[in-house]
Parts: sequence; structure tokens; C-alpha cells
Amino acid sequence: MSHSLTDQGPSTVWRKAQSEAQNWSNDLQGASKPSEFVPVSLQNYEHQMTLFAAEQDAELIRLRSEYVFDSPSVVTEFLKTHRSHPALLLSSVGPLRHSFGDESVLHLQVRTDGDLRILFALVFWKGPLDAAKKSLELFDQKWWLNNSSKASGNLVFDYELV
Repeated sequence: MSHSLTDQGPSTVWRKAQSEAQNWSNDLQGASKPSEFVPVSLQNYEHQMTLFAAEQDAELIRLRSEYVFDSPSVVTEFLKTHRSHPALLLSSVGPLRHSFGDESVLHLQVRTDGDLRILFALVFWKGPLDAAKKSLELFDQKWWLNNSSKASGNLVFDYELV
């Protein structure tokens, strides 16, 4: 038959609580390192953050191999504060090249309007305006409409005639 603590009277409850507290205190004093008492999810937090930063840096390097950063420090700072954008931009390269051609030159540029900052992913286009419009429409229909919700409203794909 089991008894709850409330069935045992106040003095018994108090002794058991003191005993548990003493056991916990002894465990703490006998611990070889404080991390033994850190929840598992926090034990590797610093390591996880280091890995995350390294992955982010690798994505930025890959992104720089695909896109020209018009103002590298400004674009990099924007991408570091909008962490989902590098992966989204990397996944856009194939569809952009399919729509605009393999020789397309891709640029990233941050434009500011007051407090609003928007990243523009531009395809520099040497051909006729009508062809650029059709290419952007193809890109929008084949890829961007399905992925635009991931951009949080601050990423624009467009072309620029050169």
C-alpha cells in the first residue's frame, strides 16, 4: 500500500524534504564538473552555436561564388541578420539560370527606404526588355511563387538592364 506525503504528517514530510535537499546538495558537491547538472539540451549549446556559425559562413562563401555582392559588408550583414535568406538564395540559383540563361550574372544589393531594408537579387540582363520580362515571369511561376513565403517580405527578385 502506498502513502502520499500528505498522509504521513507534517514532521515526516519535513524530514523527507530535508533529506532530499541534503542528497541533492551532496550530489552537487561531489560533481566533477558543473556541466553534469546542465540539461542535455544546453550542454552543447556553445558547440552548436559554433557549428551554426561555421555553416552560415560556408553558405555565405557559396553564395559569393554565385552572386556578386554590390556592397559586400552591407549584404553580408543583412544576410547574417536574415538567416534563412542564404539557403533560399542558393536554392534560387538553378531556377534563375534556367529562366535567364546559364551565363546570367546575379547580383545582391541591399536597398533602404527609411527603416525598411530590402535585399534585391538582380539578374543583370543584356538582352531585350521583353525577354527579361518573360524570363522573370517564368522564374516567378516555376519557383518564386512557391518559395516567396520564406523571405519574410524583404527579398525581391528582379532584373536590371545593362
